[in-house]
Amino acid sequence: PELFYLLEFYKDEAVYKKHVASAHYKKFTSASAEILASKKAISLKKRAAFSKNLTPERLKDAYFHITNLSLLAKSDAKFEKLVKKYMQKSVDEGAYVQFAFSQKDAPNKWVLVEIYKDEASFESYRHSENYKAYAKERAGLIDEFDGFALKNETSFSKVKF
Repeated sequence: PELFYLLEFYKDEAVYKKHVASAHYKKFTSASAEILASKKAISLKKRAAFSKNLTPERLKDAYFHITNLSLLAKSDAKFEKLVKKYMQKSVDEGAYVQFAFSQKDAPNKWVLVEIYKDEASFESYRHSENYKAYAKERAGLIDEFDGFALKNETSFSKVKF
């Protein structure tokens, strides 16, 4: 089976609730039930968000990378500080967005969302001194780590960047 990810970001929970109560969302839910074997929503708490040079047009060909991690016990605050420090430095011409979230119901489980100009920009960042320093510092904080790329099929954005 193919996996599809739908990434949605809302200003706050009230806006999200308004969205899921809307007629177009109910229509989507009804239509998608016929083609989706399963679906899972994860409520997240924003921990860090940095962006530069991202426009709705650039999303079309962008390279998305998602990382799921589980932190070791009592590593949450230290990891958040670390992520903010290095993510802010990593946003440049090729790295449009760096987001870090933790799951609301499991704060030791984090999701990192990175959007790059292309795969070459992603690989360039992975070989940068900034990334190497980040990887070294995070080593004693992470229990499980799983990163993967996503192909952007469709982008809709009402965000003004």
